[in-house]
Amino acid sequence: MEQLKLIKHTEIDKNRWDKVISQAPNSRVYALSWYLDALNNGWHGLIYGDYEFCMPIFQSQKYGLKYIYQPTYSQQHGVFPNPEPKVFSLFLEKLVRLAPYIVIAYNSHNKLSTTKFKLQTKPNYILPLNTTYDQIRSNYSRSHKRYINQAYKNVTISEITIEQYIELKKSNSESFIDNKTIATLQKIAATASSKGLCKLIGAHLDGNQLTAAGVFLNNGNRILYLNGVSNSEGKKLRSMYAIIDNIISKYAGQELTLDFEGSTIDGVATFFSRFGAEPEYYTIAKRNTIPILKYFMK
Repeated sequence: MEQLKLIKHTEIDKNRWDKVISQAPNSRVYALSWYLDALNNGWHGLIYGDYEFCMPIFQSQKYGLKYIYQPTYSQQHGVFPNPEPKVFSLFLEKLVRLAPYIVIAYNSHNKLSTTKFKLQTKPNYILPLNTTYDQIRSNYSRSHKRYINQAYKNVTISEITIEQYIELKKSNSESFIDNKTIATLQKIAATASSKGLCKLIGAHLDGNQLTAAGVFLNNGNRILYLNGVSNSEGKKLRSMYAIIDNIISKYAGQELTLDFEGSTIDGVATFFSRFGAEPEYYTIAKRNTIPILKYFMK
C-alpha cells in the first residue's frame, strides 16, 4: 500500500490537516486549509501515512500540459512537519511524476539535496520579539530611529478596515495588480479577520488621510507582515516605519517572531534588517522537462 497519496482538497479532513500544520515546528499560515482555500480552492494535498506529514500543492493545466505552481501570497509551503530524508525523498519522487513543470517554495526547515530540481535560495527576514521593546529598539539602526521619531510627529497609528486597505492598495501600487490578485488579498484578509487572526494597521495624517497601511497575520508563534502599501505622502513622512514599530511595541516581550516575508530587493531587505531582523533562508525548487513550456508559463 502506497504511504504517500495525492488527495483532492474536497476529500481532505481539514481538521486533521490543520492540526498537523498548526502543531508542526515549521508551521506556516500559508499551509492552513482556510488560507489555501482563499488562494484557490482547487488545491490538493500530498499526505504521508495517517496524516503524519502534509504538503499542499497547486496543480493546473495549460495547453494540455499539467504544471505545479506556487501561488501569489504564499511565500513558503513544502512538507509539514519537517520529515527525515528518506520520507522527504518520497515527496520529491512523487512530485516529478505529477507534472513536467514544477515550481514550489519550500519552508526554511525543509533542506533539499536533489539533482531533480533546480534550487534557488532566497532570504526571509525575521525578528524575535521575546525581549522587551526597549531591548528590541536598541538594535534599530540610527536612521530607523530617526525616521520613526519623524513619522510619529506627523501621523497617528490605528486599525483600519479591509475596504480602506484595498482602496489604498489599488490607488498606490507601483506596478499593475490585476483584479484577481487584489481579490485574493482581500479574501485572505477577510477570512483571517473573521478568525481573529488579522490586524490591518494604518498611518493617518491629520486624523483622517490614510498615508500607509499594513496587513499582519497572527499564526501561532509568528506575526506575518503579509502586505504593505504607502502613498507618496506616506513615503515622505516615513509612515511605514511607524507602522512596523507599532506592531513591534504591541507584541514585544512575547514568544513570537515578526516575519517580514522577504526580500531579495536590496532596498526592502535593508528596511527590514535595520529593525534588527536577521535573514532566514528558504528554497525555491524548479523543474522543467519540457523546455518549450517555459515560454507558455510566462
